[in-house]
Amino acid sequence: MDIFTSARQTFKRMYASLPLPAVLLDENLRISDVNEAFVRLSGCDAHRITGVDAGSFLEGPVADSASGCGKCLGLKRPEGGLLQVVLLQVPLHDAQGVCRGWLLFITGEASPAAALKLHGMPGAA
Repeated sequence: MDIFTSARQTFKRMYASLPLPAVLLDENLRISDVNEAFVRLSGCDAHRITGVDAGSFLEGPVADSASGCGKCLGLKRPEGGLLQVVLLQVPLHDAQGVCRGWLLFITGEASPAAALKLHGMPGAA
């Protein structure tokens, strides 16, 4: 099983019901999967954005993150609005070290620790 197939299965098993918006991107930065929290935050239909380039919903950088962790970007809303968010990126590397995709967590919080604490997740400071 390749790393991306494994990541997709893990995403469905572990992140589908996560309260923190999450997105799985393939190596070409196209949306492979999103969780329900992302659908609520973005206002987008999950089926309509699968396969779409990440640049179609993220615009940035909007500002520097207060903590220096993560990137502050704008999340494009269907009605034309832009919501400032912090993007936390996790690269998905294969055994040879080649990036095969990305797992993104999106939050309105200024730091990853604050986001984890807000959503009651392990690792919160």
